[in-house]
This record gives sequence, structure tokens and C-alpha cells, in this order.
Amino acid sequence: MTDIEQYLRNRNIEIKGIPFDEYENLPDLLKKLDDVIPKSITAAEVDVCHRVPRRDEGCPNFVVQFRSRTKRNGVQERARKRRVNFSQLGASDVSPIYVNEHLGPAVKKLLGQVVATKHENRWKYAWTKEGKIYAWKSDTTRSLLGTCARDLEKMQ
Repeated sequence: MTDIEQYLRNRNIEIKGIPFDEYENLPDLLKKLDDVIPKSITAAEVDVCHRVPRRDEGCPNFVVQFRSRTKRNGVQERARKRRVNFSQLGASDVSPIYVNEHLGPAVKKLLGQVVATKHENRWKYAWTKEGKIYAWKSDTTRSLLGTCARDLEKMQ
């Protein structure tokens, strides 16, 4: 089921770090984000955009579904290179905004475990690409693909 859940999200990004405002207009926020990440987002390329509920009291993230995976990857790449923060969208707060792949619950949980193990064992990198989790111990080692909790043992 995890592969199917992840496949259904392959055109989505999840945006974290934009505080909730009951009067917000998410398409307007996307337009402001497009001003910061030039040539990224047009209304014609977006299928849907909405906040996603959270289990805790934190600020809900929002999901943007694009019409193509290529567009999603391009927006995500430009956002990473640009290192967007909330002040660039016209606010006084300089907290970072993260533009990530929209991961399914199982993959998101595994990523959290991989990142925790990375810190414990002093690995250098952990990231996702196309819904898969990768980790590098150092710049000179090969990447490790994490697909299940058993793969965490390989990081010891």
C-alpha cells in the first residue's frame, strides 16, 4: 500500500512554515512564492492547493498538486536553491519555509527515523527523491536506499 500511496502523491509538494491565517488565500500565497522563486508556479499548472490537518497543535502545512511531476520537481529544486523564508513573502518573520515532496504517512515516519539515526551515528546526509529515502555517511561513500525499518540497521 505504501508504494500506491506514494505514487498518488508524485505530483505534490508540501509547504511547511507558513503560519495559518483564517482569511488566507492560498492561491495568493502561491503567487507570492512564485515571485520569490521566479518562473515556477502558474495557476494553469496547479490542480489543487489546500491545508492538511495535523495531529498536534502546530501550524498546518499545505499541499500543492501540480499537473505534472516534472513541474513539481522543478519548483522543489528552485525552492531549495533559493532557501525561502517567510519575510520574502511580505511578513516580518524570517522563519524558513520548506518546500518538500508530499510523503505518505509510512514514508514520512521512516524518514524521521532515518534522520534521527543519521544524527545519532553522525551520518552526513539524508534526503528523499521521488518518494524514496536516501542517506550518505560521508561524501566518499555510496548512498544507502532506505525502504523499511530494517534498513536502519545498515546505518549503524
